[in-house]
Formats: sequence, C-alpha cells, structure tokens
Amino acid sequence: MQQELMAPGAKAAKAARVSQHMSWQLLEDIENWVEDTDAALHYIAIAGCFFRKSQFSIKKRRIDSKWLPASQLVVNMDAESLEDAARISEYFYMHPYQVREKVNRGDYVLEDGKDLDALLGQRDGDDDSDSHNDDQALSCLVEQHVRLDLDGDGYPEPYIVIFHKASGHIFAIYAHFTPDDVEANINGVVAIDHKPPYVKYEFLPNPNNGFYGIGLGWLMGPLNEQINTTLNQLNDAATLQNTPMGFMGRGLRIKGGNHRFEPGEFKQVDVAGGNIRENLYQLQFQGPSPVLFSLLGLMIDSTQSISSVKDIMTGGMDQNVAPTTAMTLVEQGSKQFNSIFKRIHRAMRKELRQLFAINARTLPQESYFTFMDDRMAVSAKDYDPDSLDISPVTDANMATDAKKQARIQGLMQGAQMFGPMMNRQKLFMDFLEAMEVENPQDYVAQQPPPPQPDFDQQAKLMKSQADMLRAQNESQANEIDAIKGLGDFMENYASAILNVARAESEEEGRQMENYIGILRDMQREIERNEQAAARRVESGPANPRGPQGPA
Repeated sequence: MQQELMAPGAKAAKAARVSQHMSWQLLEDIENWVEDTDAALHYIAIAGCFFRKSQFSIKKRRIDSKWLPASQLVVNMDAESLEDAARISEYFYMHPYQVREKVNRGDYVLEDGKDLDALLGQRDGDDDSDSHNDDQALSCLVEQHVRLDLDGDGYPEPYIVIFHKASGHIFAIYAHFTPDDVEANINGVVAIDHKPPYVKYEFLPNPNNGFYGIGLGWLMGPLNEQINTTLNQLNDAATLQNTPMGFMGRGLRIKGGNHRFEPGEFKQVDVAGGNIRENLYQLQFQGPSPVLFSLLGLMIDSTQSISSVKDIMTGGMDQNVAPTTAMTLVEQGSKQFNSIFKRIHRAMRKELRQLFAINARTLPQESYFTFMDDRMAVSAKDYDPDSLDISPVTDANMATDAKKQARIQGLMQGAQMFGPMMNRQKLFMDFLEAMEVENPQDYVAQQPPPPQPDFDQQAKLMKSQADMLRAQNESQANEIDAIKGLGDFMENYASAILNVARAESEEEGRQMENYIGILRDMQREIERNEQAAARRVESGPANPRGPQGPA
C-alpha cells in the first residue's frame, strides 16, 4: 500500500504524540501497571517466567493490564509461542457475588434450572483449602483461548471459552478475531490469525527447549536444599554440644529439674559413696564438623557463581583491587545480566506494540490527556503501523549506569579530539541523562535570537558589490584588449624579422638598409604600444565607493 505524503515534520510530531500518550497510559491511566511491573520483575528472577495480559475494557473505556504468574497460565510445553499454541488456559478466581454480577449484566450465561450458588460451591479434587463451608469463598474459573469449528465449515476459528473449573459449566463463548485477521480467497477462508492478549517475559531460556523459561529457583534449587541440610546439621551438632545431658547415679541425693546458682553460692548434697563427679556422667558430642562447614562455604560460592552475585556486584569489594581490575570483574559479571535485560527489552517491545494495536482499534477521533502538566490531543489516525515503529527508549546494550557513564566519558574525550565534528548539545543532553538529572532541558542555556537584518543596508551593500564586480570586469576587458594588441604587434615584428633574414640572402646594399630602418621603426612602435597598454591597465576605471557599514 502506498503511503500518503506527509508535510515536513508531521511524522515527528505524530511520533511525539503517540510516545507521550502511551507513556501517560502506562504511568497514569493503567493504575496498576507500575506496581505490577515491580512485583513481576522480582518474581521472574525466581520463577523464570511470567505473562502480561492487556485488553480493552468496554466498561472502563480504557486498557486493562495485569501480570500473571507462570503457574496461572497453562500452555503446552511443546508450543513454540503463544500465537502457535492450540490452547491457552488462564486460571482466575472470583467471588460468587462477582460471578452473579456477570450473569445479571449478561456477560455470563447460566443454564436454565441451574443454581449458581450450588454450582460455585463445588470443589475439585485439587482444592485442599478449608473453604468448603464458606459461601463467599473464591471460585476458580478458566478462560481458555481455543480453536473451535462452531459453524461447521471444517476450519476451527479462535474463540474464548470461560467455564467453571470444578463443575465444567460454560459461562461464555466469545469470538476472538476480527475481519482484518481473516485471510480468504475465492474458495473461502484460508486462515485466521490468532492474536492472544498475552506477552511472555522470560528470564532464562529452558535448556530442554520447553515453553516456560527458568529462573534462579530452578538453577539453585538443589544447591539450596543442600545448603539447608548442611545448616541444619551444623545447628543440631552445636545444639547437642551446648546442651549437657547424661546419667546420674542412684547414690546421689539431689532434687531433679533445673538448679539456679548465685555467685559464691554452694549447695549441699548427699552422696552415698565417692564424690559427685563419680555419680554424674555427661554425654560428649564433637560439635559442628569442620568438613560440613567447608562444604557449606563451597555450596554458597557455587550459588553466587551461578547467580553472578559477587561481592563486587553488590557494592562490596577489596580495597586493594585496581580500578581496571574492578571494571573488568564488573563487566564479566554483568554479561549474564545483559542477556537477561535484552530478553526483558524484547518482551517489553512486544507489549508496547500490543498496546499500540489496541489504541489503533479503540481510540476515538480525538482524545485528550494531560502528561507532564501539558494537555494534548491524540487520535486513532496517529496510530498508523505503516509509518511508526514502536520500541522502548531503553538501551538493551546498556544495562548498568556504569556502562552509560563510561560511554559518555569516551564521547567527551572524542569531542576534545574532533571538536567541530561532534554535536556538543546532543552530548550534553546525553551526559545529563546518564547522570539521571531530572528535567535536563532546564540546564540548557537559552540562546538569544539573532538580530534582524537591515534590508536597506543590505540593498546598498549588494549594489556596491555589484558596481565593484562591474568595474573589475571592465578592467579585465581592457587588459585583454591590450594583450591582444601586443600579440598583433609581435606577429608583425616576427614577420619583419623574417623579411630581413630573407633580404640578407637575396639582396644587398640600399634595400637591406631600408628593411633595417623599417624594423627599427616597428620596434619603437611596439615599445610605445606596450607602455600605453600598461598605463591603461594601471589606471583602469575608478572603483565605486561602497556604503559605510559592516559587510
């Protein structure tokens, strides 16, 4: 499709409106987006995978977004992506009164003769909670994205089926495709594109080529179990060593239980024979094993190596480490974090494109919003996928502030070397951004506007320059005429010399003298012409006096 021609700057203005509108949606309009992102990024490091669901809410007239743990979205492990999955099942929970509101509103359908309370009161075998007698306990429902051939044409179309997990009762079936998603020809429907409302965020790829990613919990699970076991054994050994126990002879007459002693106090006891030491025997324990303690240190070091969480990465390091060595260690330790950050960046780009597509379908002709105290307008026409590319402003190659600042330092050194070739204003803005300065535009000095030109003065100056050029042209023309005349005289002089040479060989006497006299006269004439031409060149026409004023 041929794109419509746009005025200069129109595309940049459109991109600025879309960027500001989508930033306002994520930070302000979608109330739980920032909190969900914070919680999800903590979760993904342990579980390895989470999902973000974004869809337009007709009731709220805005986009709804929520994050889902990996355990709440069930997809076949052999599926290559969400778009290629045959079924996507999302588990969600609702109170009975919320389900009844859906039924009353018409969003859910209850079969005739069915009792909603009795239906929702059923529990499946996996529910081991103590909420069987609670009439307001949460009920598990399933939103399944599946392909069904309900029209009987032999091709299954994408649908959304919502049903109760325990009873299997179907509450709703919605078609999940638009006419733009249908590919057809003269023979009928060829394919229907399925666009699920989910985006997968992945921490580390599954080494078994599975659908779900893995996190540090999967990698360090066995090590954590070993560390816990070792710690328990060391604590148990220390407890046994610090808790006296043993045997007491029958001949020692002392009350059982705990005995308290004050400083300098002695208690009297009866001993049938021998002394007290001979009637008491304390069991001996070796205490914590040094081998177990060494094993515990080895396990902890292994977990730190797997997670790349070294002392230098957490802000602690040996004071004797050279700066270059520290930077090298940080760079090596951050390589794994950079790869994780790139996966998050790609998933974020996919989520933003999903929001872009929703806005293109649902925005009215003109919508107003306020971002950074500026009231702006945006419309569905601005969301043109053929003219705009959506991507996060983050740099996937710069996951740490140290790298950003190192890059800025290198650019500043380059500016000192290459001078005019560098855009210093752009470098200054990048420097403020790397330093995380708020409102960096406030630090940019406002340049005074250039003075307005005096058109009369410019006209006089241009006329003076034209007169000077005209005088120079006339002087050059006179010089050319003088040179041309000199050339003619030289040509005649050469002819005269040639005639004299011929006369020397053919004639003698008085005719030779005549030729010599003619030659002398011509030579004097040439000298006079040269002097006259030189005077004309030196004098020339007078240069016109230009107006006084700056050039």
